[in-house]
Amino acid sequence: MSTRMPIEERRLRLAEAALEVARRSGVAGATSRAVVAEAGMPLGALHYAFESREELLTTVVQLVTDRERGTVAEVLQGSAGGGVEDILDAGLSAWLDFVVADPTQELVFLELVLYGVRQDLEADDAPSRYAQVYASAAETLEAAAELAGTTWTVPTGELARILVAALDGITTGYLADRDERAARRTAAHIALSLAAFAAPASAS
Repeated sequence: MSTRMPIEERRLRLAEAALEVARRSGVAGATSRAVVAEAGMPLGALHYAFESREELLTTVVQLVTDRERGTVAEVLQGSAGGGVEDILDAGLSAWLDFVVADPTQELVFLELVLYGVRQDLEADDAPSRYAQVYASAAETLEAAAELAGTTWTVPTGELARILVAALDGITTGYLADRDERAARRTAAHIALSLAAFAAPASAS
């Protein structure tokens, strides 16, 4: 393996390898040696790209989060001009398509998030790794409001927590019973519930 590989490319390749190993063996199986073997790199490559295995796993969470956000953002843009409920419904439907298309990836994502929570509890001064999930949800809500010409009547951060709690519940339920129809009905209810917090931008 060439040592000239750019650092960001190296980090991405290792993060993708870690995700693939975790698909097969769970987070516990995504050891440093297993990850570099999957990536076809020497062990030193991981330590060069990441300060620790925990940083690598945090990067995997960001990788999946970015993929989800990109999928939803594209659909939101295509819904511009509609009502905020319709825009949110379209975004949630796109997110659920993402989950249904690759449920194992979503299971790994949940495992990694919970693993990060455990690590944070053991390090009192560590920033919450769940923060990136809330930030992504807040960005999506802000984009939906802007596209609909509305504003939120409560802080976006509060709505982001509601949205994330709902998505976690839908994901867990779907992974447990694979009832896609029920998951989509629940997502539609969430869109309706969140839309109740919107008002015309001119009223802000």
